[in-house]
Amino acid sequence: MKLRKNVVLVLLTLVLALSLIACSKGKNGLVGTWFGEEDDLTVEYTFNSDGTGNVKLMEMSLDTSYKTDGDKLILTMSLLGTEQSQEYTYEVSGDTLKLTYEGSTAELKRR
Repeated sequence: MKLRKNVVLVLLTLVLALSLIACSKGKNGLVGTWFGEEDDLTVEYTFNSDGTGNVKLMEMSLDTSYKTDGDKLILTMSLLGTEQSQEYTYEVSGDTLKLTYEGSTAELKRR
């Protein structure tokens, strides 16, 4: 009987911990696909929950990885075997994502 209580307690603790982790990952609201126009070009950003993603600009598609720290987004792109990181300031409000890089802000909509 005591073993059963301990197993149930461990399982409940595990479920609570996993729930907290899931909530914290979704907290920034960045996960999803966002599209818009940037300098008269159509752009699409995809952010997966595992920190990977993709950026599509016209006919070009780049695999990415990303990290967030507060309102900072560090986006790392791979192109021809070379990685380049860029730091953005970002803000998610409903279905709108604002990305600011070097003083220029792009407004994207959730797809």
